Amino acid sequence: MDVLKAFLQTIVKMFAADLWLSVTAIAVVAICGVALSAGILPGSVLPYLLAAGVMAALVIGVARGARPKR
Repeated sequence: MDVLKAFLQTIVKMFAADLWLSVTAIAVVAICGVALSAGILPGSVLPYLLAAGVMAALVIGVARGARPKR
């Protein structure tokens, strides 16, 4: 039980460390899911949009982390 608790605490810390990246990735998935269920996006396009959205979030997150702190 302690191992599971430590694992969950590590996961929470990982997502909290870069909250912007986590929220952006979840938002991309949610927007694609809503667009798919509403019939706006065809299913054949969805994997590419998900990949592009998550990659954009990662690139922006890395660029934000690379800036010098003031």
